[in-house]
Amino acid sequence: ANGEGGDTIITNNYSGKMRIIGFKNMTQHAGATTLIYLLKKALSGTKSVAAIEVNKVDFLYFNDKELVSTTTTELPKELMKKQLCDIVFVDLNDYDDVSICSQVYYLIEPSTIMLNKMIRKNKSVLETLKDEKVVLNKCVLNSDDVATFEYETKLKVFATIPPVDDRQENIEVINKFISKMNL
Repeated sequence: ANGEGGDTIITNNYSGKMRIIGFKNMTQHAGATTLIYLLKKALSGTKSVAAIEVNKVDFLYFNDKELVSTTTTELPKELMKKQLCDIVFVDLNDYDDVSICSQVYYLIEPSTIMLNKMIRKNKSVLETLKDEKVVLNKCVLNSDDVATFEYETKLKVFATIPPVDDRQENIEVINKFISKMNL
C-alpha cells in the first residue's frame, strides 16, 4: 500500500503471498456466507485462512470468533490485519470495488425465480458476467440442465455446488471446489 495525499491505496499482495478471494451473490441468498465459512473450515488445517464479510453481520450465526464482519470503510484496515494469511475470503455483498481481490466468484442460485429476479433487477447482468467466474451454488441441476443454462445465458459456468450439509466435517464437493480454485 502506498499513500498519496493521505489516501491509502490497497494492492492485493501485501506480503506478496496473500490471496484475497471475493464472493458476490448475484441472486438473493445465493449462499456466499455459508460457502466462505465452509471453505475456511476446509482449508484451516493446511493454510492460514481468514474470512471477512462486508456490510452485513451474518457471520455471527456461525459462532466462530475468527469470522470478521466489517464495513466498506473499515475493509482496508481489516485486510491489513490479515496480511500474514495465505488466503482471505471476502463476502463482498454490496461492496463493488472488486479490484481489491485477486479473484472474484459470482454466485448464482439457478432456480427460475432467482434468475428472473436477478435479471429483472439488472437487465445487463448476464453481459457483465460474461468473462467472470460464475458458480452455480445450491444447484440441483444435472449436467444437461447446466449445459442448457450456459447456452441460454451465454455464461461459462466455472463450478456447480449442490446444497450441502454444513455440519459435516469433510464435504467432498467443497474439497473439489477448493481444488478447482487452485488453493
